[in-house]
Amino acid sequence: MPVRKYRSIYEMPDETWREPGDPLLYRAIREVWDFGRRTSGRRYRPGVYRFRSIDEMDVAQGDWDRATAGAPAPHPSIR
Repeated sequence: MPVRKYRSIYEMPDETWREPGDPLLYRAIREVWDFGRRTSGRRYRPGVYRFRSIDEMDVAQGDWDRATAGAPAPHPSIR
């Protein structure tokens, strides 16, 4: 796919805009969500965990941090 440069957004074609209800809009949304699911790792395991002490929780947190060290960090606006 070629890379195209534009000096202004007004030079860009309007082909990518979709109207509400357009089936291609839903397909584009699904593709974006699939891409996000494939490229972002889960930072914490799902579920609720109980610990007997703060020290036990710290050890588990360290294990989770080491297990996800290669995963991308969440966006700063997501907390």
